[in-house]
Amino acid sequence: MTGQPHYRIDRKWSPVETLTAILTSATRYDLALWAIPTAFLLAFLTGSVLGISRHVTLVGAALLGVLVVVDVIALNPPVEPSAE
Repeated sequence: MTGQPHYRIDRKWSPVETLTAILTSATRYDLALWAIPTAFLLAFLTGSVLGISRHVTLVGAALLGVLVVVDVIALNPPVEPSAE
């Protein structure tokens, strides 16, 4: 191992390659952090487009956020890497 990076800095990445690299390196917890605000944004947009009450859509987004938090905290908590 020479300590050299595994990527070329001068290479131009397309937007699709950049998005693919980000999504493949994202962990479950990174995706959870993105899912919660995305749920609220989609709830706001859905409520605006379909004429649904904001209270109803925000309750739905909040319930989805609670499910995500329960998943990453209780069902699949982070674990310490083994010291092998």
